[in-house]
Amino acid sequence: MNTKSKLLDYENIKTDEFILNAWYTPAVTFENYKLYKECGFNYIFIQGEHINDNFADPNVIKALEYCDELGLKAFVCLDCADKTEGCFPEFEKCLYEFAKHESFVGFDYDEPVVYTNTINKRLGFYELSPHLARIHKNLPKVECIINLNPTTSIDILDWGGKNTKMTYDEHLDALEKYVGQIFADGTERNWISCDDYVLKFDPQADQKYFLKPTWLFNLEMLAERKRDSKIKYSTNFFIQAQAYEENLRIPTYNDLRLQMYTCMAFGYDSVSYYCYATPPYKKDSPVCCDALVDRDNNKTQIWFDSQKLNKEIMSFANVYKHFNNQWIGVSQVYGTNNTTKDANYQNVSLSVRTPLSISDLDGVKDVTSTEDVIVGYMKDTVGNAGFMVVNYNDTTYNKTSVVKMTFDNANKALVYVDGVKQDVKLDNNVLTLNLGVGEGVFVIPYAE
Repeated sequence: MNTKSKLLDYENIKTDEFILNAWYTPAVTFENYKLYKECGFNYIFIQGEHINDNFADPNVIKALEYCDELGLKAFVCLDCADKTEGCFPEFEKCLYEFAKHESFVGFDYDEPVVYTNTINKRLGFYELSPHLARIHKNLPKVECIINLNPTTSIDILDWGGKNTKMTYDEHLDALEKYVGQIFADGTERNWISCDDYVLKFDPQADQKYFLKPTWLFNLEMLAERKRDSKIKYSTNFFIQAQAYEENLRIPTYNDLRLQMYTCMAFGYDSVSYYCYATPPYKKDSPVCCDALVDRDNNKTQIWFDSQKLNKEIMSFANVYKHFNNQWIGVSQVYGTNNTTKDANYQNVSLSVRTPLSISDLDGVKDVTSTEDVIVGYMKDTVGNAGFMVVNYNDTTYNKTSVVKMTFDNANKALVYVDGVKQDVKLDNNVLTLNLGVGEGVFVIPYAE
């Protein structure tokens, strides 16, 4: 006999906000910022050519004023011409002015390593630490996002300084030591962030379109750090929202939602799009590399696809946020259709570092799928399980998947499809999901 589950009122009990953000802001006008919000974003990074990559530009204050009026929250990017300690006195003065604005949340410092980088001279965690400590002491409500290089940069960057190489785990240890500890008092959110881009195109390869094999590994490393650290972290990850450089494929709606739902399967608190506005065109690029809006701030198809996805995500974000702070891990399930008869059956991108087995999923007997899926496992504050199930295949192969989840005792499930709740009665404790290309659904099984 089933023991009746005690579900929370997920839609109506408010919890931490889920953040949708984007890099490369448009020209600073009220109309442009209004358009940005209409796309479904609730946060913004203030940076880029329209503030001359300079936090002291008067346009920063103007941008914060527009954010105040529109109800957007903002991170101002700490950048300056020399990228050295010489810019900090002026930056700290500016912070007091920024903090007068309701919209201002904190600042971002992009892609430092442990010590001053020998390539771009950007300060490392070690050199940043005393400045961040002073800022946090004087302005404890101001948050700081240190956005990290991806795991695949480990062989091309001077990670440790003085020609000393580090593993990525050691890199995260250093971030925690020199930055995370400063913000560990819980005054405001303590961020861990990274950008890495999964959509790949190689015209010379047999499989011209594919997903970056190390992407899940990268997502997992930050998610595990949040899960296992004594520090209470919030996590952010950048997803690919335009074609650029070696990634010359224009993202579709299915590409965007594959990335979004995968980040959520790893329990992320925030997802940032790269990019919103379009940086200067590269003359040698063989494709049009427009982002959500082009160089004249006209909406592209990616804008409309992003707006659709953002609305979908925000419609059940409060439900998801009841679970993601108790993220446990991700299971990878190989599809039954993946046989040697299929030339593309080897999904090398399905590579989780420490995947959960099905037996690790509380209350789950079995999971089968016709195509490869990942299952993110998390719990709410009273112990109910939640599962983010994602069709994890390159979208260009148009693979849909039928997933069957068999539970021990659950005879019903709340299933969020396209952000809309369905209260589903299970047949013999089996839930059947029909996943579209790149689709993710959030499942809360329960016994009635």
